[in-house]
Amino acid sequence: MIMNIFAFALALALVATPAFAAVSVPTTPAQFAALNDSVSLNFGDGYLSGVQQPGLEAAATFRLSSLSGGDGTSNWTSWTFTIDNLANNSSGSVTASRLSSFGFDVNPNVSGASATGMFDLSTRNSNISNGISVEVCFRDSGGQCNGGGSGGLELGQSIPNGAFPNNTFTLLFSQAQSSINLDRFVVRYQSINTLGGVMGGSGVGIVGEGPIDPFGNPVPEPASWVMLIAGFGLVGAVARRQKPALARVTA
Repeated sequence: MIMNIFAFALALALVATPAFAAVSVPTTPAQFAALNDSVSLNFGDGYLSGVQQPGLEAAATFRLSSLSGGDGTSNWTSWTFTIDNLANNSSGSVTASRLSSFGFDVNPNVSGASATGMFDLSTRNSNISNGISVEVCFRDSGGQCNGGGSGGLELGQSIPNGAFPNNTFTLLFSQAQSSINLDRFVVRYQSINTLGGVMGGSGVGIVGEGPIDPFGNPVPEPASWVMLIAGFGLVGAVARRQKPALARVTA
């Protein structure tokens, strides 16, 4: 009986693992204040339908390449970034994927955005995937930031490339700024196939894995802790009830 209850509690613990929690985009601000300031991003194992998928990966490098408007010396209203690299690096158990859009938040908020190159369509305050919204999103070939288009980077592809040698995005501000922050970077994947049998799935890639403990392990969500405590509490209660019966048999 005790073993059955312990197995049930263990099952609760497994169900409560963080991998099945809703995708949360961590805060990873990157500040830009001068020409050629840049940020390199590693979108580690992404999330397929809310569950972490090994091998669903991408990388990006954004560089501040032009400033205009404002006072023309230290405060600017137009900030243009060159995409020095944007790559769909999916591999391993991911046999196909397409990076169809990317986005982020901006501080202070933008008044407009535009882009050139492969990802030349922009949307503001858009849902990009899995319930994740970003302030600015850039996409390729129609559709919306959360899907519907047919363009983007297939597995193993990157920009710049021969077809799209110049790729930029421009952020506009109603008031001139001396520095800005980009934050909560996200990429969207479509047409995901895996060795596990997924065909045509969709998902996201984020920078970082959220909160971790001192040993580098993911910290369970609050709901996970509740399930763990309830499961082990059930084991303890059953064990206490079993003790008197065992004592009588021994005597």
